[in-house]
Amino acid sequence: MAPSFDLDGLHGERLTLDSMRSSGKVVALLFTDPGCGPCNALLPEIGRWQEEHKDKLTVALISRGDLEENRV
Repeated sequence: MAPSFDLDGLHGERLTLDSMRSSGKVVALLFTDPGCGPCNALLPEIGRWQEEHKDKLTVALISRGDLEENRV
C-alpha cells in the first residue's frame, strides 16, 4: 500500500493517490530523480507504457526537484 500524498503536478494541478485511483485503473507509482541517468533513459519506455495501457493503467512519476528540473 502506498501512503496518501498531495503533490503538485507539472501543469499546476494537485495530484493525490485517491484522485488517481478514482478511475478504477491500476496505479503504478514510479519514483525518479531528474538527475538520474538510468531513470531518464527509461522515460521513453514509460511513455510507451502510458500510451499502450492507458485504458487499464495510470502511470505516475513521482520525482524530487523543482518543476523546471522535471519538465526537461
